[in-house]
Amino acid sequence: MKAGGVEARISRRDLNPSRANPVLALSHQREVPLSNANIAHVQSMYAAFGGGDVDALIGGMTQDVDWETIGRQKDFPTLGPRKGAAQVRQFF
Repeated sequence: MKAGGVEARISRRDLNPSRANPVLALSHQREVPLSNANIAHVQSMYAAFGGGDVDALIGGMTQDVDWETIGRQKDFPTLGPRKGAAQVRQFF
């Protein structure tokens, strides 16, 4: 391919996104299948959230959960980091 009078060659290797980003390189090395139990757990968490069942949602998290809504709490009370299930409950 010619670009501005200069020949440029692009190989498949150049199109590989993992070359530019080492995190992508790791993600392309292997796939980790989700177990049916993990899929069911995530689906139940979405259902709890969608149904407004905060108790089930909090119950599905570890007690040392880290939860962050980007922003400053002084700008809006539900923004900012929360640590642990009790603080996450305050978000809702």
